[in-house]
Amino acid sequence: MEEGLWLAQVQVKPNESLDSALKRFKKALQQT
Repeated sequence: MEEGLWLAQVQVKPNESLDSALKRFKKALQQT
């Protein structure tokens, strides 16, 4: 999967820090 698609899927919520968003992003990468 292209990185651009991953970045589009991992949206940072208004009440969420960038750090926690990155953690979700890394978890998602490990599941593929």
